[in-house]
Amino acid sequence: MPQDPTAFDRAAAVTRSLLGWGVVVGPFYLVIGVALALTRPGFDLSRHALSLLTLGEFG
Repeated sequence: MPQDPTAFDRAAAVTRSLLGWGVVVGPFYLVIGVALALTRPGFDLSRHALSLLTLGEFG
């Protein structure tokens, strides 16, 4: 039996939502990471990976 073209496809909606949030989270991660890197004493973006900010007192 053919599907109704006006039927709501929950799986497709979830996929679109997750892809949309992925676009938002990337820049958010970079902005927060750079702000933390600039306020962390001794942290040098040219030598340290941004993910190293999770280590230490404020990680």
